Amino acid sequence: MSNYSRFVFVGGLLASLLAGCSGYDATTLTEVEQEEGPRPDAPEATEGRERSTTELLASPDLEEREAAFQAMVNGTLHDDERDEVEHFLQANGAPMEEVSFAGRLVVVGDTQIPVDELLQAATIEKARVITATSSETRGTPAPTPQLPVLPFQFAKNNASGQFTFWRPTQHHFIAVVVPDSPTFLLQLMKNSVSRWLTANTSDCLSSTAGAESIRVMTVSQFNALSTSEKQSTPCINVVHGAKSVACPNSTLSFAGCSLGMRQVSIKVGSVFENRVVIGPRIGLVSPDVTGTDSSSMSIALHELGHTLGFAHSFQSTATSLAVPGTSGSSKTSSVMQNRCDANDQALCSQPESTRPDCCSWFPLLTNDDKLAVGTLYRSLSGTGCSYVHNFQVIPAL
Repeated sequence: MSNYSRFVFVGGLLASLLAGCSGYDATTLTEVEQEEGPRPDAPEATEGRERSTTELLASPDLEEREAAFQAMVNGTLHDDERDEVEHFLQANGAPMEEVSFAGRLVVVGDTQIPVDELLQAATIEKARVITATSSETRGTPAPTPQLPVLPFQFAKNNASGQFTFWRPTQHHFIAVVVPDSPTFLLQLMKNSVSRWLTANTSDCLSSTAGAESIRVMTVSQFNALSTSEKQSTPCINVVHGAKSVACPNSTLSFAGCSLGMRQVSIKVGSVFENRVVIGPRIGLVSPDVTGTDSSSMSIALHELGHTLGFAHSFQSTATSLAVPGTSGSSKTSSVMQNRCDANDQALCSQPESTRPDCCSWFPLLTNDDKLAVGTLYRSLSGTGCSYVHNFQVIPAL
């Protein structure tokens, strides 16, 4: 999946399974529009209760997290569940031509969403509609449905029309963990992370924790960390291999894929808190990602962008948001564009107004990409780079 599947639902539902910026849209796994965001009273510890798919996918145990992912892929999706998911996606503007299924995993372009999270979102939306209807007929305030921890919307315009973003926690360095082999993956991800960290020298990614706000390490190095440090570390697990392992889906063919930002219980100091973290998994398909060449790096850069909250640049403005100050055009030159196939590539000599959006794909970060990350992760007045468990207004630079 050369692009992280990113589609954004507006109107208070899955506001996005990708988040974007620069010409991208800034949204990701969303579910019900919440002015206050995820519930602050969600359970902070997993001891003594069954952990959800969302929690397992962000487990500090890398084998456990990948086992949970593969269990979804190998799971059974019943016809009635599939019908409900497809109806829900279609009703909320998802590009159905990009939708496929891999077991209990929904794939939209190069975005992956657990079926259970979408079914939960659909149920909550039904409850919201029902309570709103009874409110109108009875003239009393509608009760607030019990909102699940995930999925949730992390970018939206507030009541005053200002762009807001729920920034992931940076209380600790973020670990990008690659397999011990093939060995080129370590350098590939180091090069790609460095591009994002140096895109804007004054944002929170480059200034917090010095140049190590995001560290790249091997599985062996990560597993050598203490249990406490692993529990404190937001982690992106990089899986490299055949498409059936790295980016499984039934029909589409992409070179990379990602899971989006989510809220989990993570250790902060000596206690566990509910915080939003970066997307916990990137898949890189082995026939397409083969070394540290520019083509492989462009795929890694694109998927890293998705885990940080950026969407595809070509996303419709009817279903997504542009980061303030960035182009917002579907034809913006960006690493977050899709690459053209042979048929589209042949049309790239046409005038900009008629050529495919993919003709604006660029293998490295463009000025608009750099402006986007510099804006979303800028130090904010009053809070700086500190984590705030809520949406924050993000003005243009």
